[in-house]
Amino acid sequence: MRPEQITIYADESGDPGLGERSLNKPYFVWGFVIIQDPAALSSSLKRLLKNLHRSGSYPRKLLELKFHPPQNHWKQEYGGRWKNVYDGDIDRVRRKTLSLIVKKADRVSAGVLDKRTVPNHWSSSYTQNYTFAQNICYIRKCSRHLNVFSHTNQHRN
Repeated sequence: MRPEQITIYADESGDPGLGERSLNKPYFVWGFVIIQDPAALSSSLKRLLKNLHRSGSYPRKLLELKFHPPQNHWKQEYGGRWKNVYDGDIDRVRRKTLSLIVKKADRVSAGVLDKRTVPNHWSSSYTQNYTFAQNICYIRKCSRHLNVFSHTNQHRN
């Protein structure tokens, strides 16, 4: 796999804040998908979404796959039975989506930070940067051939 032929998608999940209210959701996550053929993944995800719409498992107004979609779309589309449809389908939608990504991707990586364990002097931006950097270091260590950020090595003193 040559570096100029890959695409890296990165997305975060969770609240990076470290205040008392933010610690009610103690995990902050960065996820990465590394792929040579993003068009194939995109096509497969669009096909999955279309099939979910057809089967009635996912609201037609939602035009992208979301792990925590707004429940008001379910309420609008399914009326009084929205909660049963949501509870019955959302985990299946998540599993199908993740299975498809893992199948099509060259590498999937996630960094999970338990915010309850971080030093007191950290800020929310530091938690984001730390988790992101840890993932990059892991990707680089496990995938030397990806040459991630190799240009920075060339300019060391």
